[in-house]
Amino acid sequence: MIIILIKLIAAHLIGDFIFQTDKICEMKYSNELSKSLTGLAIHSGIQAMLSYVFIAEWTLWIVPLVIFVSHFFIDLIKISFNGKRLPAFISDQLAHYIIIIGLWWVLCAKGCFNISTPYLSLTFWAILTSYIAVLVPTSILIKSFIEFEGWIPNQSTSTEERSQQEGQPQQEEQPQQEERPQQEERPQQEERPQQEESLQGLPNAGKWIGFLERVLILTFIYTNNIEGIGFLLAAKSVFRFGELNRTQDIKVTEYVLIGTFVSFTIAIVIGFGVKWLIGLDY
Repeated sequence: MIIILIKLIAAHLIGDFIFQTDKICEMKYSNELSKSLTGLAIHSGIQAMLSYVFIAEWTLWIVPLVIFVSHFFIDLIKISFNGKRLPAFISDQLAHYIIIIGLWWVLCAKGCFNISTPYLSLTFWAILTSYIAVLVPTSILIKSFIEFEGWIPNQSTSTEERSQQEGQPQQEEQPQQEERPQQEERPQQEERPQQEESLQGLPNAGKWIGFLERVLILTFIYTNNIEGIGFLLAAKSVFRFGELNRTQDIKVTEYVLIGTFVSFTIAIVIGFGVKWLIGLDY
């Protein structure tokens, strides 16, 4: 009956991190009470509908009812405390999983689930749930963890600080010859914005790199190609070396290392945990 629990967790992850759009989040955190309650009702309704469809036990109306009510009030409490930091995120998710596990335990004890007609196997649901978990949920967890610890480096450096670090004279110390330096400084002034843009990187590229690396880690684990994880880590280190070498800032280096190791650790733990769970089914 573990497959029912996996389905409920999959429904929760999809509803909380995929189907919860920015518009719904804005409604939930709105200062208008009616708008906030509407956003909570929509989000809780999506969660209830997904859980009802995933378990496919059409006579068990208690499942979507409990999911709707619990999700509504748990999120309402979180919004009341304006919880957007790591403790609020963990407490919110923990409360949801306690409700899901408790509901599954009670219904299994009463024999409410029909085990003779499961659609799709435990392996499918476990692997699907793991891939969902390492995408947006893991990204939010890593971001919340780094922000909570205050490990986000300040990458903006003023012109004066840059000139002092590079040993260049500031504008007040320019030589008396004014006409010729103005012509010579134009190419340098044109190159600086281009260099700054190149250091900023592509929008959302880091997020998608994290998605792809965690998906690859799970794929390596499920296909018994564990050595691929080491190759992936080495490849990322090589490509990141030039960027980290240019920054000359230990905070940026540590920031990248922490994010990488946390991302790899979560994906590896989920991958081997799901592989162990699948082994119990045989």
